[in-house]
Amino acid sequence: MKKALIVIACAGMVLVGCTPGLVRNPDLSPKYPEFSQAKSKEMKGDYPGAEKAYASLAKKNLPGIERFWVLVEMADLYYDKLGQPDKAAAALEEAGKLLPEKNPLQDEVLYRKGLCLEMMGKTVDAARAYEQVATQFRQSPWSQDALDGVERVFERNFKEYAAMLVDPRTGDTIYVTKLQVDKALDQIPPMYRPRYETPEGKVELVERILDEELSLLESADLRLDTLPEVIKELERARVSALQRVYYTEEIQNKVEISDKEIKKYYTDHIEEFKQPGQARVKRVVVKTQEEAQQVVQRINAGESVDSIAKELTLFKHEAGRGGEFIVYSTQDAYKRFYDGVMALKDSVGVVQVDDTLWAAVKVLEKKEPGYRSMDEVKSQIINSLRSDKERAAWDARRAALRQKYGVKVMIDTLTETLPETLAVISALDKAITKKDFEDKLSEIPPMFKARYEQPSGRVMLLDNMIDELVITTDANAKKLFLKSSVVSEMNTSRRRALMDGYYSTQIRAKVNVTQDEISKYYQEHKEDFRVPAQVKCQRIVVKDKKQANEVLAMVKKGDLPFDSLAQKFSILQGEARRGGNVTVFEKQEPLNFYKEVSKKKPGWLGVVPFADTAWAVVKVQEVQKASYRPLEEVNPQIERTIRAEKEKDLAFKIKDELKKKYSVVIYIEQTEPTEGNEGQPPAPPQGSQPPAPPQ
Repeated sequence: MKKALIVIACAGMVLVGCTPGLVRNPDLSPKYPEFSQAKSKEMKGDYPGAEKAYASLAKKNLPGIERFWVLVEMADLYYDKLGQPDKAAAALEEAGKLLPEKNPLQDEVLYRKGLCLEMMGKTVDAARAYEQVATQFRQSPWSQDALDGVERVFERNFKEYAAMLVDPRTGDTIYVTKLQVDKALDQIPPMYRPRYETPEGKVELVERILDEELSLLESADLRLDTLPEVIKELERARVSALQRVYYTEEIQNKVEISDKEIKKYYTDHIEEFKQPGQARVKRVVVKTQEEAQQVVQRINAGESVDSIAKELTLFKHEAGRGGEFIVYSTQDAYKRFYDGVMALKDSVGVVQVDDTLWAAVKVLEKKEPGYRSMDEVKSQIINSLRSDKERAAWDARRAALRQKYGVKVMIDTLTETLPETLAVISALDKAITKKDFEDKLSEIPPMFKARYEQPSGRVMLLDNMIDELVITTDANAKKLFLKSSVVSEMNTSRRRALMDGYYSTQIRAKVNVTQDEISKYYQEHKEDFRVPAQVKCQRIVVKDKKQANEVLAMVKKGDLPFDSLAQKFSILQGEARRGGNVTVFEKQEPLNFYKEVSKKKPGWLGVVPFADTAWAVVKVQEVQKASYRPLEEVNPQIERTIRAEKEKDLAFKIKDELKKKYSVVIYIEQTEPTEGNEGQPPAPPQGSQPPAPPQ
């Protein structure tokens, strides 16, 4: 794929782009009130009103370049706000005719055309538009985004097909390519991948991709993009994507770090880069200086330190790594040893470890205390400077945006009693109300909610709500919704939201589970809800009956509690740590133990056989007979089980119908061809996997 992009980047013969002094996205408000009105309505969310104002202005006898920008603004409104890429493409087609073919501003038309065509599923035409920008307008502000667009649609345009389907509304053929299947295969964890590398496994992957394609086609037919939950999810995703790209484009990409700043930081913070002295050795720790000297002689004679360490060292934890040990000048506990190693003139010698131990040492490496060089820490310094600069720039930008959009917070602190209006953004004619705040608070997961219910947390949440509004508005004004990162995120979010909406409305909503069905399931599967007989007790398991009686006597004497005696005598360490507390079930090994204690009454204390020669001192606490969980308790569980099965059956049925409706054909060959169809694409598998419920 990257090779393909390089070819595209090098293929253009006509190179045009950012001509000096070229004005993009000019503000026509001072000259045309309709333009000002349209921009104001768009900013305030009145998109039909903005469309009407733009259309009114477009009807006027405008100079070519001004009409061009009005049509581009209309196209952006249709594409991004109204979800009408066909109308956006038509406006762009008209705009493109107003300028010469090689005019530098044609990149604005071509890139947007690519986005519209991609949204409409015309990925081949979209690729052509993106390629024109990438090859003919290399200096365009959209050149990298266009290259990203080529890569984004490449897998859909790959000429080796795994399946096809036909949209009966338009007659368009839609292909599932082998590149899409390979990408799906790459996303499967390696341990499961072999299953899907077979022809049958690849067919299963194709089926999964078809699940998505069929769901999305039906979603378009049913206009599920108008569902409130879909609209809400897409708006949430859009805000999130715009905030991320805004920070990247307006903060991160504009921060620069000079060599002078790096040098100054290094000088001012030199102590941060101080590194201790270090000695890396192999050692054999022994009791006397004489023993250590004898080991040195063996090392000098050519014996391996590793083997001597395994044989003699008193520090057995070091023996496994051949006696290797690293000591630093900052470790006070090892100061004597460190100083001794650093004082050695030869690579092998004797060093005192502490008052009672000595070591034969072979020095592997010594480093005196010092400072890391500026080159060593340059990336660390850059990260620190960048973090500080980004934080300062972000705080300044947030303050500037609040001023730009007329933000006024109505209260100094958010107490437990909230006013009806918390903040006003005058440029947007928008108020953040108590209800807005409470709705936002309700979306926060319970584990984090307590943080925002305190006064300081409420202030933070209100700040976040204000930032979300003004940053998203400014990102829109800067056309950041056209950036490739936002487009990619929205493509993914749109597919997910529509698939969720499809499953919710066409499958989940059409399945009903009655109480009669639940009751019938309960009776037919009653054994699934059986609670086995069990005994709760304390026990001390010991090696034989004699010791069991001795421990029982101690229990009865009462000098030590049962828990303490269990910890002291039980041979089952896990139970011992729990004070001997255990629950034993009817079919649990050893069976004879359960049979004995199940006959006893709560409060019984005595000894019983355990297993083999082992016996147990037992105090019975509770004996429960086998029972069944009541229907009322398992009702929700059964409802979920029946619902899941019904949804699965309905999904199978719907998918089989959709395969016929969209004339699905799968081209991946099966291991065994069906009789009579050798050499022909196989018919779609029947009873294939239905769409999985959204997570």
